[in-house]
Amino acid sequence: SSITPLVFVLAVTAFKDALEDWAKHKSDKEVNNRVIQVYRPDEEVDEEDRGTSPGWVKTVWADVACGDIVMIERDRSIPSDIFILAVSDEKGLAFVETKDLDGETNLKRKEVPRRFRGLSVEEATQRFKKDGICCAQPNKDLKMFNSTYHVDDAKCDADGEGVSIMNLLLRECVLRKTAWVGGVACYTGRDT
Repeated sequence: SSITPLVFVLAVTAFKDALEDWAKHKSDKEVNNRVIQVYRPDEEVDEEDRGTSPGWVKTVWADVACGDIVMIERDRSIPSDIFILAVSDEKGLAFVETKDLDGETNLKRKEVPRRFRGLSVEEATQRFKKDGICCAQPNKDLKMFNSTYHVDDAKCDADGEGVSIMNLLLRECVLRKTAWVGGVACYTGRDT
């Protein structure tokens, strides 16, 4: 007699949890299948998978790996945490909307590190190839990014220059008022 209501409540709760899990799985699949351009000059791809410039290929977010150089266009979501290498703005500024992270709708200003200002994404990519970036373990603090940039030191053996959260685009932010941003994926998957 008293067990029937308990079983009913547990069954309803289990059903509700299963529906939420299914909806989350469906949403994750949709997000991970969004298309992004990645710089992979040595990769042979079909015509339909070529990006807008030589060396750029179209791939899905799920295939973006740490160290990949990606191109994000205006009004697109950021596929992973991205260290900025180049932007379309002459002053080296980019603006992102973070409402999916913190609920705020005002735009946040981000900037290219000084050593990359004024470079095209191709020039910044060539410069970055011989350099390195050493990132601390991911953390939940949206206002902190501890990493160092190492000039001509891809293995990050020597002391490097500090970089800040101002140089990082966080996953799920949306690029606004900026035609494009090129950058390197620092944290991907569950680390973002």
